[in-house]
Amino acid sequence: MIIATGSGAEARKVMGMALFGGMTLATFLGVFIYPMLYVLIGKIGSYEKKRAKLLEQTPSNHPEKEISNE
Repeated sequence: MIIATGSGAEARKVMGMALFGGMTLATFLGVFIYPMLYVLIGKIGSYEKKRAKLLEQTPSNHPEKEISNE
């Protein structure tokens, strides 16, 4: 469609370029962006789990956690 000639070729060229651009973008997203996002979200999740575990293990000096006898 991009290299069309003859009557109506200009319209087919425009549609061909849109089709080619859309397929290229979808391929780029599917091959590179989505896997990178999957890995990034996994790293963020494992970081949060480690952080929560560390916070549970360390003693805290927060006043709201202390029990008052008043």
